[in-house]
Amino acid sequence: MDRTHLRFFTLKSAEEMIRECGYTMDDFDFVVGPRFGRHLRQLHIPRRLFPATLLGTQFIFKAHPSGEG
Repeated sequence: MDRTHLRFFTLKSAEEMIRECGYTMDDFDFVVGPRFGRHLRQLHIPRRLFPATLLGTQFIFKAHPSGEG
C-alpha cells in the first residue's frame, strides 16, 4: 500500500458502505498478502481454510444496485 490509499475498511465496514450506497453484494473474494500467500502455497495449505479477516489484505466485491436484478 502506498500514500494514495486514503481509506481503509474492515470487512464489516466495507459491507456496510456497500449496503448504505444502495448496492447488493453478489460475490466476495479476498487477496492474501504476498508473504502469507507464498507460505501457504509452499505448505500446500488452501487459503479457504482461513477466514478473510485473518489473512486478507484486500477485499474484492461484486455488487449491483439494489433496485436491479
